[in-house]
Amino acid sequence: MNRSNREKSILLTLALPLAVVLPFPVDARGDIMFHVAVTGNDSHEGTEQTPFATIERAQQAVREKVSNGLSANVKVRIHGGVYELSRPLVFTPQDSGTEQFSVTYEAVEGETVLVSAGSRITGWTEGTGGVWTVELPEVKEGKWYFRNLFVNDCRAIRARTPNQNDKTPYLRLTGTSLSPDKQTWAMTLAAGQVAPWKNLADVELVIVGPWEIHRKLIQSVNPPTATLVLKPPYVSCDQRLVPKPGWFCYLENARAFLDQPGEWYLDRASGTLSYWPRPGEDMRQARVIAPRFTSLMTIVGTAKHPVKNLHFVGLTFAHTDAALPPDGYIGHGQGHTETSQGTRHQLDTAIRWEFAHSCSIEDGTIAHIGGNGLNIANQCRSNTIQRCQFYDIGANGVLVKSRNTTDSQIPANWPESIKIQNCMIRDCGSVYHSGVGVLAGPARNIRIAHNLIYDLPHMGISINGPPKPFPGGVGSGYDIAYNHIHDVQKVLVDGAGVYVVGIQSNGVVRNNVIHNLNKSPISYYNELNGIYFDDYSTGYRVESNIVYNVAGKPLQFVRSKPESFVIQNNFWYGVDRFEKHAAQIALSFATNYFLDFPHQASLEPPQFTLTAQVNLTNIPSGQDPSAWIASKNVNELTDGHYALLISRNNVGAYLNIGGGRENCYAAWSHSGPLTTNVWHLLTMTYNGAELKVYCDGKLHA
Repeated sequence: MNRSNREKSILLTLALPLAVVLPFPVDARGDIMFHVAVTGNDSHEGTEQTPFATIERAQQAVREKVSNGLSANVKVRIHGGVYELSRPLVFTPQDSGTEQFSVTYEAVEGETVLVSAGSRITGWTEGTGGVWTVELPEVKEGKWYFRNLFVNDCRAIRARTPNQNDKTPYLRLTGTSLSPDKQTWAMTLAAGQVAPWKNLADVELVIVGPWEIHRKLIQSVNPPTATLVLKPPYVSCDQRLVPKPGWFCYLENARAFLDQPGEWYLDRASGTLSYWPRPGEDMRQARVIAPRFTSLMTIVGTAKHPVKNLHFVGLTFAHTDAALPPDGYIGHGQGHTETSQGTRHQLDTAIRWEFAHSCSIEDGTIAHIGGNGLNIANQCRSNTIQRCQFYDIGANGVLVKSRNTTDSQIPANWPESIKIQNCMIRDCGSVYHSGVGVLAGPARNIRIAHNLIYDLPHMGISINGPPKPFPGGVGSGYDIAYNHIHDVQKVLVDGAGVYVVGIQSNGVVRNNVIHNLNKSPISYYNELNGIYFDDYSTGYRVESNIVYNVAGKPLQFVRSKPESFVIQNNFWYGVDRFEKHAAQIALSFATNYFLDFPHQASLEPPQFTLTAQVNLTNIPSGQDPSAWIASKNVNELTDGHYALLISRNNVGAYLNIGGGRENCYAAWSHSGPLTTNVWHLLTMTYNGAELKVYCDGKLHA
């Protein structure tokens, strides 16, 4: 053996023992790996063969690596199962990745991981009238109380009257009064609608206003006069939201209201939970979850030490509660309550991030939440939420804003460079009906794009700014693009698919499809708009949006400056502008409105047929009597252009091969085959050599 080979042999001999004694598992890419499984044990080493049992134990193991300085990415691979938290997860700078190396908590591919803030309730006993019950000693002892319940992955309805599915699901206030000292705030209902309900102190009155609700506990009742006295303190609010005679309301959380399948009631005094199963639910096997906490997870960094490069992939977060605020919920707007101290506060939030930089949630789910879903809050930077589902949320789905009003007045606290994209957001506002799909602002450089948002009692997307500039500037750089928003504003009557309020700059609303905002049963007035610019909004570019079948205006301005906006290439229509003719659905276009689609190579084939069915309400006339049905590229002088169009009552086609006037070819009918109020089939064909035009199957040019 020569010297060089001997040296290699010695090196190999020394390296082999080192590979055996590595203190942590490493995958083929060099990432540090830990595993968690419901069958694991927290005394294990966290390998795939000997996994931890809890996410909290894996977090401790990650912290050890972080404290020693990361030299590789760290991944916690969580195997399928339900992980009931013993306390909410809290991630601090001790859990942070670095600029170079990430920390990721991810579901094993193909497996479902549920991180739950609740406990499963078993031991049900069948009672009378179809209602099942279970005794909860912790509730009776005052150690546990919850306002939300989930059965077989569905929200159960807290017992109420009128029922949620009644034809008329609301009562009406017949009178309101406030004593001079503001100690007695009373509401009057119709005769026979007030009774001395058991556990009266837990009964709530929910008053539904035009863009907010109020929730107050009841202090006392007078059945003969149908009067409810609300629990103090009285909390002042926007005068437009002060309850008035005729306003809609309902009552919630009395045993007497439990009168149909799907409803539940928790007796705080006795600890008895009652539930009327829905058809097909077997309470001996049903998965009934009651929340233990109002939070699932927080990221809390500091200005000097933000949490960086921390990621969550493929995880489902579920089953939180939300406490009724001490003064009750006196809505200001979009899940924010007024207080007797004159401040405003958010509701409890399942996941909140503060001082989080370059963090993400991907391919995840946030569902069955009592309050807000996710809040990307103070001094968060460059975070991404993508390919996620948000549904069955008590208030707002996603918030991108500072955590309270005071923090929002300091521009340094505003979130910046946040992306909410490719998400499905539905069924928010289940408890607090002013909740919206996505609420952002004040903030900077926020992209909300390619999301499907639907089935909401209030707005799809809301962008908020101040009525006057804060020292240090205003929110800017909002990009609201390529979202599909439909069937929102199903309860409240003042809002929009996309709503913008306050002073902002450099914003764009583009390429969104908004439709089916129909009249709510809450019939105070109608502001069910497609895109709505409210108080002090200025300077947005609004382009290439499609808005149709909205009960209000497709584009609404209130106390804003339309002249400061750029509005172009949109398709605006209100109610029923997708018109049905026999078995066909047709787009109805006003003058100068059209649909604009981005270029694709497939739109320039060497041979093609372009066809359209049209129904003219009048024959084009005037100095330029042409109307373009379909057009590729800017105009007929552009290379690659083709178009199907009409001029007065003739049909024609353009084709340009090579660019310029000399390469533009045209074919036109001369017999005037078009008439009004009749459907005509127009077709142009190009086979690589000949350009032809047809009307109703007949060759005309």
